[in-house]
Amino acid sequence: MISVTDAYRVLHERREADHDSSTTAAVDAFTAIALGMSTGEHQGPPELYATFAIAQQEALEGMAALGAQLGDAGTSAAVPDLDEAARLGGLLCEVLVQRAETSSDPSRRLAVLNAAAHAGRIRDLLA
Repeated sequence: MISVTDAYRVLHERREADHDSSTTAAVDAFTAIALGMSTGEHQGPPELYATFAIAQQEALEGMAALGAQLGDAGTSAAVPDLDEAARLGGLLCEVLVQRAETSSDPSRRLAVLNAAAHAGRIRDLLA
């Protein structure tokens, strides 16, 4: 299980890489957010339950837009720092918008833009 901090580092490193590499990093980033937020729902402060739940749902929907799913993640994640998760959401949004701009397939472009919208909502929710 990749942490939010590690996901940010990897995505930042791969932001200018080929489409497949940056998409894989984006899926890993969404995964880190989804698992971290799930842990936050169960172990985080009760007053942030709704925030964790909404951010997790946005991450799952972002993954789905990229054609990925969470699967069986048996590894437990730590409750992420919300500022770091917001930063990752912002970078994720930026990278996905860049990928959409270079996509020649209209349906793929729309899917990547939908994923970027979910990442942007994560950034805004946690900011």
